Amino acid sequence: MNASQPKIHNTVVIIFRKKDDTGADSILEGDSLNRFCFGYWIPPGGHIEPGETMFETCYHEGPDECGLKPLPGSLVHVGTFIVAYRDSTEVHMSFLETFEWEGVLAPNPKDFKEMRFLSRSEIPWDKIPPGDSIMVNALFDNLWFDIRMRCGDSLKEALSIQSDLRPRSQA
Repeated sequence: MNASQPKIHNTVVIIFRKKDDTGADSILEGDSLNRFCFGYWIPPGGHIEPGETMFETCYHEGPDECGLKPLPGSLVHVGTFIVAYRDSTEVHMSFLETFEWEGVLAPNPKDFKEMRFLSRSEIPWDKIPPGDSIMVNALFDNLWFDIRMRCGDSLKEALSIQSDLRPRSQA
């Protein structure tokens, strides 16, 4: 690999979303035990394996991380988030949203301390990674998002954040 080329990790983030009887909107978030996001509240997701589509990744990562499996055809690509670290590593996250799934919420204790569906007012804003506030608000506002963030050696060292938000109908 050329020193000027970044090492890229392609991942998916699954946005399990629901509305309650009153129409209030909520998304699934969990208190992460992942070494990169430890202590932050994040949605479930995982790495895209070689030869796998982002949709296929969702079908096995959902049940593995939280016990929920998106129904076939229910996933919608709603945004991207790229994090570039000082060491030329980049994490490319594709966000796929679903309102339809099967299974019972059961967080994997290796990945999450706890998980629950949270409304916008219940999001622990002080415990989400840098840049995620843009993504979470875009989800609740039904906007397409493209976020780029430069970091030092960890997420805690956010150096710059750029975002492009637009109505999903124009994405």
